[in-house]
Amino acid sequence: MGITKAVSMLEPTTEPWGQRTCYVADPEGDLIGIDPYDIPEFSEEDYSTIDEIREIRNYWCHQCYLDFVYIVNDNEREETFQKVAQKLHYDEYRTYDLFEKTEAMRSVIMKKYR
Repeated sequence: MGITKAVSMLEPTTEPWGQRTCYVADPEGDLIGIDPYDIPEFSEEDYSTIDEIREIRNYWCHQCYLDFVYIVNDNEREETFQKVAQKLHYDEYRTYDLFEKTEAMRSVIMKKYR
């Protein structure tokens, strides 16, 4: 098999709106645009996963303390604390599932951009 290469059809150019573009033709003559903004596209499910991670992070970084610290009655505070502790246990399993989903997303991206 011989070595083939693309032929430059448009040198890298900065468009009036600031985007850099470049076009080459493959050996069959098909025009290929080189896009510097070729970034991974996430599905709605991927965005939902990321949003769920954000929700968990925000709760544990900001809200969990406030959920029980200002309760004056000791019994109510303890009861609320136990609910928060149950949520922590539940979120531990959720974060493992989310970890697996993000690893699958990362794997797709790495295959595409390596």
